[in-house]
Amino acid sequence: MIKKGIKGEIMKNVFLLLAASFFLMACGGPRYAVVPLEEHGHKQVVEVSGADRQLLFDRASEWIAINYVSGKDVVQEKNLKTGRIIGRGITTIEVDSGGLVNTYARYSYSMIIDVKAGRARIQLGDYTHVDYGTNPQMALFVRPLNVSMKELAADFELYLRTGGAGTVAGSNDEW
Repeated sequence: MIKKGIKGEIMKNVFLLLAASFFLMACGGPRYAVVPLEEHGHKQVVEVSGADRQLLFDRASEWIAINYVSGKDVVQEKNLKTGRIIGRGITTIEVDSGGLVNTYARYSYSMIIDVKAGRARIQLGDYTHVDYGTNPQMALFVRPLNVSMKELAADFELYLRTGGAGTVAGSNDEW
């Protein structure tokens, strides 16, 4: 009788130790790692040979108008002399919280577009939670934001290279 009690107690302790280990591994996993600030955001340079500054500036402005609900609300500063457009957008990301249900979070981000003859650069970053005004630090927030910004920059590049042909906006010549 004493032997059964000892075995049961040992099994109970092993089970509790395993449960605690799984809990600690989940809390300390890569999703909760702090991402350095220099890894927040995305920067991309687009080469468009033969395109002058005016053409690229116009295409960047069109891209903003097409991709945002209200391009005028997004653009904070627009200067053809310097070739710079500065704005703020909002994106919603799906956050894998490690539970049964994923959650969604809305973040605003800065957008800086610089153009000159044959080249344009888009910089996306400076994330701020829309409701709380906080900056994300953990990978479970920063990584999906960076993926979203890379996709946005790829769409920007496609639009600048093609003038909209092959994009949802389509070409202005065939209507």
